[in-house]
Parts: sequence; structure tokens; C-alpha cells
Amino acid sequence: MGTSEQQPAEVWLQLRNQALTASPQTFGVTVDTDASLPWGIVMDWTSTFGTATLFAAQNGHAGLYLSNGLTLIGGDEHEQVRHAAAEFVASANRCVHAIQDMQSPEPPAVNQITFHIRTPAGTLTATAHVDVLTGENHVLSELSQHGQRVLSELNALATDRVRSVNTARKSWWKFW
Repeated sequence: MGTSEQQPAEVWLQLRNQALTASPQTFGVTVDTDASLPWGIVMDWTSTFGTATLFAAQNGHAGLYLSNGLTLIGGDEHEQVRHAAAEFVASANRCVHAIQDMQSPEPPAVNQITFHIRTPAGTLTATAHVDVLTGENHVLSELSQHGQRVLSELNALATDRVRSVNTARKSWWKFW
């Protein structure tokens, strides 16, 4: 291995860090004058296989980064992904009142999902157990459902890419 080749976890950490810290302009987002309105979301969840990070911005930019180094970027080139990503960010407006200032940028514990909501005023964070988010009673359930829709659209895109080039394995989706 050459000295310039990054380890898979380093690639994931670099992309995750960019999603958590970069300016909205980095992702082509023009922010609203209301500093409390979300412009992006980082959704982290950890399983026994590792951690996955989903990033979505209000302009439809979306990416999936896995701690094993696999990534899916460029989804915003597809209407379904753009729409799902924008809806994901819009859904954050309905639960932002229940989310606190960012406590820790660390990935969540196994079977938990952490949402980092990026606003012009800063990053808000909330964590919940996966089982709690499957119902509709938790304040973050809608946000989780919209995040799952982005994942579904990215999965469809990845499946199409795998079919068209027949060089990658679909098993990455079984990550968690």
C-alpha cells in the first residue's frame, strides 16, 4: 500500500467531519436569513458492523459514508434523491425545538441514531434508540422516516449503478 492511500476509516472520518463542520457554501447551499432554519442534516447510526453517516442538504445534496470506507456520493444528480434529501432537511423544521446544541460529535452507541441538524446558528444534536424511532410517537420518528427515504433512494441508485457497471457488490447495503 502506498503512503498516500487512506485507510477506509480515515475516508469515512474525513467525509463525516466535512459534513459536520463545513460551511453551507461548500455544498452549494444558500442559507436563509432565519438562523434557526436547518440547511443540512448528518444522520449517524452504529451497528455491530460499524457506523454509517448520511448527509443531506436543503438543495438536495446527499451522500452516504460507511466506516468500512464505502461511499455513495453524487446522488443529488438524480431527482428522486434530491427530492428526498430536501424533504429530510425540511422535516427537521418540525422537530428542531426538541433538539439541543451539539453535545458531542462522536458517533452514537450501537443501535442508536444521532441526528446533527446544521443551521446557520450552529449544530443541534439528538440521539435515540433505533427501536424508539420505528414508531410514530417519538419526536424524531418523522425525521428518521425521511432519512430512511433518502437511504432508499440512494440504495436504488446504487443498485442501478451496480447493474449498469457490474463491478461492485450490493452487499454494502447490508451494512447494518
